[in-house]
Amino acid sequence: MRIVVLGVIAFLLWSSVTIRYYVCNIMLLCRENAIATETTTSASAQSNEFEADHYSENFVFHWGKHIPVDTLAISEIKTNLLQKLAEDSSRRLKITGFYYGNENNQSGFDNLGLARANSIKELLKNTPYTKRVSVASVEHEKLTEPLASPFEAIDFDVTTEEMKVEEKSLIFNDFEVEELEGKIIIYFPSASVNPSMDTVLNRKLDVLVQKVMEQGKTVSVTGHADNTGTEALNNQYGMNRANTIKDMLVSKGFLPANILVSSKGDREPIADNTTVTGRKKNRRVEITIQ
Repeated sequence: MRIVVLGVIAFLLWSSVTIRYYVCNIMLLCRENAIATETTTSASAQSNEFEADHYSENFVFHWGKHIPVDTLAISEIKTNLLQKLAEDSSRRLKITGFYYGNENNQSGFDNLGLARANSIKELLKNTPYTKRVSVASVEHEKLTEPLASPFEAIDFDVTTEEMKVEEKSLIFNDFEVEELEGKIIIYFPSASVNPSMDTVLNRKLDVLVQKVMEQGKTVSVTGHADNTGTEALNNQYGMNRANTIKDMLVSKGFLPANILVSSKGDREPIADNTTVTGRKKNRRVEITIQ
């Protein structure tokens, strides 16, 4: 009888362990498993949400690239920017692109910050607000290693206030003009862009053309660049700038045959290329009356 009782107890214990193992480990119906599953599911959901929304607040770029990574943020940000500009006709949008000093720049612009800002400006080119958009660039210090993941490199500033003088020096269409004896120097912002819409520059060139044509003289137009790009690329920047100014002079009635165009690239700096202000001084076109 004792043996039978012990056998029944052993059977019940075995059955209990077996049933619990089946319910908890196979069917995963035990409370602790439910909590673990819920936690894992929640973490997975958060992970998926993070992956989906990680780049939702701004444009991001790969190292050395100026075209933004294609994310859901692009259309959303574009819509928000257009809405802000549409609300007030006096509003202006400044797009600032950031770049690191040791990124390889193959964009065709003076630096990747400007190239990135312009790629965002391109999204607004077929809208009524294009003329109210300017671009600028800011350089970060060089990194010891390239960034492996996409990074944010755009800043937006929507304002109706007049910008400070020190801020204006980096704007896309902001050209500084200096008049010297027998010479005009045009300092370019950080891009090879068309200065024809700059009102101050146009007024200066109008006076120059009238004066030189009355005297029957010729002019030399020499383009310069900072040392950001390669020698060949900088020489091209200088030539592009010089030809742009030549085209403006011709459009004002100056004879093309009386304009000598050349480029010095980055070979004749007049300021320190290690500073933003110095590089802008070196990005210039010199118009000399012969």
